[in-house]
Amino acid sequence: MDWLFEGLWTILIVGVVIEIILGLILLNTGRAVVLVAMIGVAALVGVAAIVERIVVTDREAVTGALQGAADALEANDIDALFAYVGPEAQALRSRALQELPRFRIKEAKVGGLKVTVNRVHNPPTARTELIGTFKVQDKKQQVPYENYVQRFAIRWRQEGDRWLMVDYEEGTRGE
Repeated sequence: MDWLFEGLWTILIVGVVIEIILGLILLNTGRAVVLVAMIGVAALVGVAAIVERIVVTDREAVTGALQGAADALEANDIDALFAYVGPEAQALRSRALQELPRFRIKEAKVGGLKVTVNRVHNPPTARTELIGTFKVQDKKQQVPYENYVQRFAIRWRQEGDRWLMVDYEEGTRGE
C-alpha cells in the first residue's frame, strides 16, 4: 500500500483516467448520475492527494534523511552531518572527521537511489544504494580533480521518528 503514498503522480493519473472514462460515458448517455460520479471521483482524488502529502512513508523518511545529510555536506557542516549519523557508526564518523576538513564541498548529489526498509527488526532498519556525485575543492590543492563519483550502500536504523546512518560501504553494486 506504500505505493499509493509514495508519489502524487499515481493518484493523479488514475484519477484522470477514471475521469476520462466517465466523461466518455457522460457524452454517450447524458445521464446526470455520471456527472455526480465525476464530481465524486474528483473529490476522492483531491482527498487522496492531501493524504499523500500528509503521510510520510519509511522510504520517504529515509530519503529525506539522506537528502539532509547531503545538504549538510554541501554546507560543509560536520555537526549537521553528524545529526544523521548514529553514535555507533564510528567508522563513518572517523572517515568524515579525516576527510571533510581537507575539502570544501561545493555540491553533493544523490542519484540512482534504491531504498529497502525492513520493519521486521526492532528498531526498523533500512538500506540505501545510491550513486553519490560530489564537486569538491581540495584546500591543500593536492588532488587535481574536482569531481568525485562513487557508489554507496548505507545502512540505517530508526530512532524514534528519525533515521540514522549506522554503517556504509563504498563501491557497492545492487544485488
